Amino acid sequence: MTATPSKPSKRLVQRSLHPLPMLWPGPAQRPRIAEIRDNLIARISGAEHQGWRGDAEGLKISLAGATGKLAQIDHRARRQSVDLGIPAIPDSPQPANPPGH
Repeated sequence: MTATPSKPSKRLVQRSLHPLPMLWPGPAQRPRIAEIRDNLIARISGAEHQGWRGDAEGLKISLAGATGKLAQIDHRARRQSVDLGIPAIPDSPQPANPPGH
């Protein structure tokens, strides 16, 4: 009797296509995401060399996600925050038209 390969679940396929589900990656995550990107580039090259076009296309989607996450990190690192301070609140509000005037 021959074993037939089981079909991967939809969730597993989604996870493999989108390995970086974080919304806002922090700067500390940049080296790991860059490592993932580099690995994806090598895997795409290997898949194309083997003629596995479908796999290569799926990996390219993941590569686009990793590249996008790196761009987010770089963009947020370039932004400078501005200290606006705490607004002063007057002790007693002054009416716009004082009575009797």
